[in-house]
Amino acid sequence: MENKNKLEKMLVIEDNENHLTDAKNFFNGIKEVDVHYATTFVEAEKFLGEYERNEKFKVDGVITDLFFPIDHEYRKEINEGPNGLVVAATCQRVGMPYVICTAGWHHGHKNNWACYIHRAMNGPEMIDGGTYDRDESEYDYTKGDEVDHKDWSEAYRTLKEIIKSSSK
Repeated sequence: MENKNKLEKMLVIEDNENHLTDAKNFFNGIKEVDVHYATTFVEAEKFLGEYERNEKFKVDGVITDLFFPIDHEYRKEINEGPNGLVVAATCQRVGMPYVICTAGWHHGHKNNWACYIHRAMNGPEMIDGGTYDRDESEYDYTKGDEVDHKDWSEAYRTLKEIIKSSSK
């Protein structure tokens, strides 16, 4: 994928079955993009770690969840973490466009600290399940409020914009 301003092949990292089904339903309707899916960091790593070496796994961009497991084999209590930040750092290192798409609000109790770290990394704004359709004052900051359906359309639109603007 030679520095072009078009999204033809991408990786979606999502471990939640419902969100993954939604993503597949959304992206199945977009024929111009070849979408690959990973549910763990280990599965995603072949698209990220071998980016410079293996043409088969090269992608033009990544949409990643924020919290997902390292691998299905690791102990549960240490397994699921903010691996989307590791993906973000890896993408920045290799110059690959990406967005983080999370079901929670980026200023919510669970995600706020990760949002600040990601902003310090100069990453693109997270696509979240935040307050788009409700007054921010109604949000309960003590809960891990998450939406049932992620905004895959906005994540896709944002990734395409990042790719388009990075080629200028």
